[in-house]
Amino acid sequence: MKSNLLGPILPLLRGCALTCALAASAHAALFVDYNLGVDQNTTIWTTLNNTNPSRTADAGSDPGSFTIGAPGYQASVGTYSFSTDYSVTVNQTSTFDLQTAVFQVDIAMNPSYTLPYGTGPLLSYNGGSQNLAASLFTTNGTELRNTSFGPMNYVGGAWQWDLSGITENISSITITMPVSVHSSISAARIDSGSSNLAVVPEPSMMGLALLGGGLLVARRRRAV
Repeated sequence: MKSNLLGPILPLLRGCALTCALAASAHAALFVDYNLGVDQNTTIWTTLNNTNPSRTADAGSDPGSFTIGAPGYQASVGTYSFSTDYSVTVNQTSTFDLQTAVFQVDIAMNPSYTLPYGTGPLLSYNGGSQNLAASLFTTNGTELRNTSFGPMNYVGGAWQWDLSGITENISSITITMPVSVHSSISAARIDSGSSNLAVVPEPSMMGLALLGGGLLVARRRRAV
């Protein structure tokens, strides 16, 4: 049974103190600037906490969109669910035919789970429901950050899709990622390009388990 770690501090989460949000934003997200060829779209969200309720992208060439599936919501340091698993979905459009896509997240994982979680993020294109799994996965490192809720270990995850074998012209992509309960995404990034350049490390990294990737490091009763 999945335990509810947030019961004692739920009022604090919903109040979402400004000091906690500032603590999270003081650190750069664990992202890599991948070069995907001559033509490239980039959308970056570095503020997914409740100070940005519309989840507006703060950098990039395409505004994109970022939605949170129920029961997830925006807490003081990012997306969150205290009751069960949830999902996040990003969309991006393009004026050129997409050949590849890279999706990155900056996430504090529930210590009971690892990346990639569940099916991992799945990609569909042109408004369809193809649900393609990524061909490449890696982590961009980890970082222990101090927040008002105690130390939290963040992980940078990156997934890449090879779309070059699709004959249809791809002008939009949608990526949906399952997120475990008590895990928090503080930032996200999506890049798409006109050439199929394999920039994320080789597929052998797909089985990587992140040891000690705890959402709660020093204070197990504290959470986002």
